[in-house]
Amino acid sequence: MGGVKFLFVLGLICLLIVRPSSADVSNTVEELIDTQAQLLREIFGELNREIENLQRNFDTELSELEARLMADTEAKVAELQAQIDDLESRIAAQPAVPAKPATKAPTQPPPTKPPTEAPTTTKATTTTKATTVAAGPLVYHNCKDVRDSGFDVSGNYMIDPDGVGGPLAEFEVYCNMTDSGAYTSIGVEQASSMPITVKGPDDPGAYVFTPEYLATTEQILAVVSASSECRQWISYSCTSAVLLAYHKKKKLHHGWLVSRDDAQMINWGGAPTNSLSCACGVTDTCVKNDIKCNCDANDSKRELNDSGYLTDIDTLPIKAVHLGDVAGKKEIGHLTLGSLECKGKV
Repeated sequence: MGGVKFLFVLGLICLLIVRPSSADVSNTVEELIDTQAQLLREIFGELNREIENLQRNFDTELSELEARLMADTEAKVAELQAQIDDLESRIAAQPAVPAKPATKAPTQPPPTKPPTEAPTTTKATTTTKATTVAAGPLVYHNCKDVRDSGFDVSGNYMIDPDGVGGPLAEFEVYCNMTDSGAYTSIGVEQASSMPITVKGPDDPGAYVFTPEYLATTEQILAVVSASSECRQWISYSCTSAVLLAYHKKKKLHHGWLVSRDDAQMINWGGAPTNSLSCACGVTDTCVKNDIKCNCDANDSKRELNDSGYLTDIDTLPIKAVHLGDVAGKKEIGHLTLGSLECKGKV
């Protein structure tokens, strides 16, 4: 029993000797805290130095970029100013022709195409906003004069076909500048709705289309008089509807044209005046050998077409178009009439 007590007491003494005191524990904790704090201070210091370096680099690059942009901008401004100064000096050296007010909004007229192709159907109108004031002679009789003065861009220009001493004041037209010449173009008011659907009347010539031109009769005649040639595109697409075919009972042709002098003309675009023919009749290319217009085949199973330029300067522009044979269920036509385009005299 005494030996057990001795061992117990010895164990207690060992525990007391081995177990660290509370003071030692406290010192160790404080040392750990100090070490961690120092480490954190070093980390934050390193981060601050990195941030400062990044800021300095950013400021430097930003300053260099601003300097380059400023230099480029100044160079561009100087270049543009030089161009403006040069343009102003050219304008100041040439007298400008004042534009007169007009009322129509411009769109481009049918472009030049071979007689067998349909031009784009758009209006050539008059308007002050789209007018190009061409520098050069005081008076332009036609678009040829405009081109001869160095202006070869299509657009609206002021012209005076009968000259300064003539009764007409100058007016605005569309100048269609093509490889084959400068055309003075006078559009049709209804151009935006073309092709026009032809449907209803059956009697020959009962359907009548009367174009409204974007110029007065006097202005048109003045343009024609100052021109060496004129043309006007016309096209008719048909299904089971004849064009110029003769109606034996009525003793009339189903379709015809009316000249500017109210003369009846039995012909179509691409064929001579009163030739009783269309373009395919002139070239012997109609869908049937015994007809002079494709539409006169009276085909109900497919759409046919007759198109071409009218070129008789003594009859242009067309005053009216008469058509018929469009009363049946399958009978229908589509008509397109282009602008009057005239070339100035050489």
